[in-house]
Amino acid sequence: WHQRRVLFVTFPVGTEKVKGSNVNENVVLKNLFLVYFYLRNVSKAMSKVKVSIVMPAYNAAQWIGEAIASVQAQNLTEWELIVINDGSADATASIIDEYARHDSRIVAIHQQNMGVAATRQKGVLMAHGQYLIHVDSDDWLEPDYLSLMYQAATLHNADMVWCDICVNDNGKWSFKCAENTDVMIKSILEQKIWGSLCNRLFRTSICQASNIHFPPNCSMWEDMAFAVQCLTQCERIVYVPKALYHYRQVSSSLVHSQSDKDISAEYRKAIDYIEQFFDKMGITNNYRTELRGLQLFALRDFIDDKRFMDYDKFLRTYPAAIEHIWEYDVPMRLKLSALLLQNNMKWAVPIVCKIDAILRRLGISKQI
Repeated sequence: WHQRRVLFVTFPVGTEKVKGSNVNENVVLKNLFLVYFYLRNVSKAMSKVKVSIVMPAYNAAQWIGEAIASVQAQNLTEWELIVINDGSADATASIIDEYARHDSRIVAIHQQNMGVAATRQKGVLMAHGQYLIHVDSDDWLEPDYLSLMYQAATLHNADMVWCDICVNDNGKWSFKCAENTDVMIKSILEQKIWGSLCNRLFRTSICQASNIHFPPNCSMWEDMAFAVQCLTQCERIVYVPKALYHYRQVSSSLVHSQSDKDISAEYRKAIDYIEQFFDKMGITNNYRTELRGLQLFALRDFIDDKRFMDYDKFLRTYPAAIEHIWEYDVPMRLKLSALLLQNNMKWAVPIVCKIDAILRRLGISKQI
């Protein structure tokens, strides 16, 4: 049962003694009662879980102990932590197992590498809590994180609660600009606020809905795609004006170890999945402008990054977005590059990008 410790009792059926044994109906009834009371106690324990925490982990030995310890230090104690080791090659597995041995609220799962999207999806489907949240294995929590978020959720009967984030202890990201789900979805797509799951407490039933999934085989923005889908199902959202989640930017993490991968392709997987979901829901027109802007963002590497530079793909991957590029709030270098390429002046694109890079370093051009 989700790799939890379960008592298995084998017993004969019937009232007669089993041939060659001393087992009779009294033993059978006794075992039946044992199974009944055990399952009832397990059910009660699971029903008390207020918050399920999903923590995917890949080669996270350096930081995961601190992440798990910050969960154990929570003021709210009725939680379950589902830690999924996604085929790590370091000591992540042994660290997880050690914590799970000493705390029954921690569920340790080990699997061959499936990628962050499939790993998160597995954790979501295993959750038993009333609410669900994700915590990355290299981050950590304030002690009142779960208690304040859960209190806000139950007090207002909220479908989603979100808070501010502290980045590397150097600064706070605040998201209080989103007063309803529609504004939040648009703000996420416009990248005005972060699309992470780590500072958002969702009602578990929404996350486990049959039509909501992480984009398959997607390693970037998979959390944003999932958050946007969930938000379309939320009627009431609540903001906690406090930085309760500490986000650590490290080069070895799942998100920041993509140097050899076509990041633009990963972005496009998430964007296309969001658009397909919107199409199924019949709400694409509500967010078309924001989607087009996000699509243009994903095309940056085709003109900026020598490893993936491809002017033809820049023009043809999202032609509708390119056609209306001057209508969207995107960097000027993208607009000028599109104009130059449409007029067969590709020789001028690197010049525009170099000038823009200088202006960005000086803080003059839009940093995106």
